[in-house]
Amino acid sequence: MSRLRRGRSHHGRPAAGTGRIRCEGLLVSGFGLLLAVCGSTGPREPGRLDERLLNAAARGEAAEVGEALEAGAAVDARDARDRTALLLAAEAGHIEIVEALIAAGADVDLPDRDGLTPLKHAVGADRFEVADLLWAAGGR
Repeated sequence: MSRLRRGRSHHGRPAAGTGRIRCEGLLVSGFGLLLAVCGSTGPREPGRLDERLLNAAARGEAAEVGEALEAGAAVDARDARDRTALLLAAEAGHIEIVEALIAAGADVDLPDRDGLTPLKHAVGADRFEVADLLWAAGGR
């Protein structure tokens, strides 16, 4: 069996910025073909549904957020700066979306690439009602 090997940082996350590809061969019996299974070790690029979720959360489009989640978007998907939909909605003050994402199981403590959580972004943007909600949900 082949395995996809990805570079990891000491935090268990993909090694940021390496952009290296590691491949492990797989011999297909009967044909004697050597196949390579490769994977990027860089940050995960969001898929179309994930991008739809992230954009809708940032813009405050609650119906679009719900549709993206129902269609299979990852609730904790990240953009190129490691921001989640929850973080984007919290920073923009979209409380209805923050509530919906928390109810959908979003991790309230996932930081962006600078180590700032949705709660810290909400406080920094003077979104105190959102900050109270995140705090009550266990955000720090």
